[in-house]
Amino acid sequence: MDFEIQALLENDTWDLIKATPETSLIGSRWVYSVKLKSDGSLDRYKAGLSNNGQFIRWMSRMLFSMGKMSLYGLKQAPRAFEKFRRKQGVTILFLYVDDILITGDDIERISRLQQLLSKSFKMKDLGPLTYFLGLEVSRNSRGYFVNQQKYAADLVKLANLSDSKIVGTPLELNLKLNKDDGSPLEDPTLYRQLVGSLIYLTMTQLDISYAVQIVSQFVSSPRQPHLSTFHQIIRYVRGTLSHGIFFSSSSPIHLMAYADAD
Repeated sequence: MDFEIQALLENDTWDLIKATPETSLIGSRWVYSVKLKSDGSLDRYKAGLSNNGQFIRWMSRMLFSMGKMSLYGLKQAPRAFEKFRRKQGVTILFLYVDDILITGDDIERISRLQQLLSKSFKMKDLGPLTYFLGLEVSRNSRGYFVNQQKYAADLVKLANLSDSKIVGTPLELNLKLNKDDGSPLEDPTLYRQLVGSLIYLTMTQLDISYAVQIVSQFVSSPRQPHLSTFHQIIRYVRGTLSHGIFFSSSSPIHLMAYADAD
């Protein structure tokens, strides 16, 4: 917590001003998490000060934190980015809270960007990319291989199916589901959470995309047959934990990316 507060102060994140009687203030909260490495071992403990996006009103007169920079929790935070374009070359910086990934087509330009950022922010260079937001990356002379083995294993464990029988297909043959079959789940929250996690897994396991699309149709009111179909997908994933996507260095395919936050 002390490290987080110190970082916010050093980066000049806000100004302290007097609040007027009619001012509606936004609260804040501490969010704690444990960051793990790709092999599941401890990386570090994290504490983050987040704005309360639910706009809690504090009507007392007190000092008010006037934000000068975007802080996680604000509705505009995902859209707070800048874009600079040059006629030649490209350098891209991906930022998720305090995890940064820098890539581009010019090593010297990437190095200059790192040096520039280090002058304003305390940063730690972790070297070539191996793990980022659940994605495991390995490379050789032939290209890059990306998978989500640890993420998938954690998902199987969360679904309580670590000892389940592995199946060869993510869906049963001639499966037909509708919204009224079977009894409703007593608590649909876990179903929704797990289906959302499966959607993220489809980034590298494309063979489950259709099956995940099927179970995603019933997140508003999941029933027992829908949960059984989800379990089928998880049992398939358990047997394909190491599967992923290989990007060949000699491929003529050009990748395109988009962000739905802007």
